Amino acid sequence: MQLNMAKRMQMTPVMTNASRIPATARRDRLIQMIGQRRYINVSDAAAELQVSEMTIRRDLDRLAESGLISRDHGGATARAPETAFDAEEPAFEVRGRRQAEAKEKIARAAARLVQPGHTIGIDTGSTTHRFARELLDRPGLRLFCSNLRTAGLLAGGKSPVYALGGLIRPHEFSVCGPMASSQLSTLWLDAVFLGVSGITAQAIFDYTLEDAEIKRAFMERSRQVVVLCDSSKFDHRSLVQVGPYGQIHVLVTDAALPEHLAEPLDRAGVQVIVAGHEGPAFSEP
Repeated sequence: MQLNMAKRMQMTPVMTNASRIPATARRDRLIQMIGQRRYINVSDAAAELQVSEMTIRRDLDRLAESGLISRDHGGATARAPETAFDAEEPAFEVRGRRQAEAKEKIARAAARLVQPGHTIGIDTGSTTHRFARELLDRPGLRLFCSNLRTAGLLAGGKSPVYALGGLIRPHEFSVCGPMASSQLSTLWLDAVFLGVSGITAQAIFDYTLEDAEIKRAFMERSRQVVVLCDSSKFDHRSLVQVGPYGQIHVLVTDAALPEHLAEPLDRAGVQVIVAGHEGPAFSEP
């Protein structure tokens, strides 16, 4: 009798605490692991959660079917985040009210990069307009603007300001077209400060073909290309891809970048400045 009971006890599988975890909790843990590591394989996950590989495969299949992860034969990866598409350009006044505090921080951080004697290009946009305000009391600069609203603001400051000539976009007051591009081709700037409509893991974007053309012309004629982008524009794209990360030098933002954006920027050698955690200003060549 005792022998038979001992045999039955030996044949009964031992239940660990992990194997008693409900499937929903176990899958939540798998999502957390994938988010932290970007990739997990089946065997490692099974060992860590103390369940069979078959159980892990079923869990991963279920999560992939729900669109929460991306599945491959040996494991799973974090699913690439959805990228929002902004089809319409909001009015300047509307953009100016959005993320106002973040844009102020970005403007102040960006202004620290400007050195006495610099020749600076200032692109059109609500964030670059705020940046221009930071330069009003700075003498000894030369400022080239592609927006009449910003040029008018700086005209009351302590440094000379030059407005590009060309076609004026109604309501936005940005200057564009071949005449403006031709003027930029004769200049050489220490730095240009660009506004963007969004950034993805591949590139920076703008709403219009006309303004994007001027941004590219600025980029070609500048020693340093600085992009000002608040965190609400992460994973946003719009009509025009302005350029890849390899064409910019500095990104100034208000929050730490998510890993899927930080990695390509790092590979491209882009310096990321989070407002409030600024590093040194530009060094002279």
